[in-house]
Amino acid sequence: MKASETMKRASRILLDEDYTRWTMTELADWLTDALREVALQVPTATARNMVLNLVEGTFQKLPATCQQLLRVVRNVDVEGDNRVGKGVVTIVDRNALDAQNPNWHDGQYVRFKPYASHFIFDETDPLTFYVWPGNDGTGHLEAVVSVIPNPVVPDAGSDPENIDSYSMELDILDVYANLILDYTLYRAYCKDAQNAGAAQRAALYYQQFSQALGIKANAASVNSPNFKATGGTAS
Repeated sequence: MKASETMKRASRILLDEDYTRWTMTELADWLTDALREVALQVPTATARNMVLNLVEGTFQKLPATCQQLLRVVRNVDVEGDNRVGKGVVTIVDRNALDAQNPNWHDGQYVRFKPYASHFIFDETDPLTFYVWPGNDGTGHLEAVVSVIPNPVVPDAGSDPENIDSYSMELDILDVYANLILDYTLYRAYCKDAQNAGAAQRAALYYQQFSQALGIKANAASVNSPNFKATGGTAS
């Protein structure tokens, strides 16, 4: 889904296809806001499977392009563009690990190794995690992370007042296209919030956005293969 496609749809609904009242740069900013709002509320909307390069020790940080760790899958060896699967990595409770071995962060007590057996994640610090045993600095994990959507900007060297310059692909699944459009229109009408008609339209589009977002999040959970297999909450 290209940014220009959503911006064109928004301008038609706004009856401003010449981008006079609502400029292209404004629409691009609001489209960026929409992407980030969806990513914040439904992190799986921007989920990516990637390889995380581990540093020496137990403490690990996600790349700056990520906003949250969703799942650690396995250890891998990286050979060019290929991933060679190694042992699985399971999540463990920090308190249990602390109780069993209070010195597990110290390489003098627990030898650091190239492959992890477990990882520890704290929801209050979504950009970091820990591995056990600590890594020797050569390890790689295959993980699912939620990335921060790239801002909507015109193509390098192009005219920002040419709608076709916004040809970048949006960092979100295409099924969120209508939600993204509704939020963009909400922000557009907020520009004229002092006008009663515009304020009502802004409220309407935000309500549509919120309702659709809640429905999509619930549907994603219910339709998860894990949910269907277990009859419980998706894991």
